[in-house]
Amino acid sequence: MPYLRVTHITFDPANADESVRLSRAVIQAMRGQPGFQDIRAGMDRESGKGIAVTTFDTREHANLDRQQLGDAVRQSMSALQYAPPVILEVLD
Repeated sequence: MPYLRVTHITFDPANADESVRLSRAVIQAMRGQPGFQDIRAGMDRESGKGIAVTTFDTREHANLDRQQLGDAVRQSMSALQYAPPVILEVLD
């Protein structure tokens, strides 16, 4: 049964372009994680808010430690603030 990992993100709207660039690098790193199935992400440049919804094959894979994403996430931490993820079972 698949699981969703929902993460809310905030950033400084004055640095929106850099935040988008960093987010794209994190998205690429997420695609390489075990059990990855899909990702959808969006950001509002004016409000400084974003969200990422990633689908994984199991709860364990969805509950990955963000540090597993390596340099991409470490570099993004200076510009992006991540809320703790919420893991949800996909309902059919």
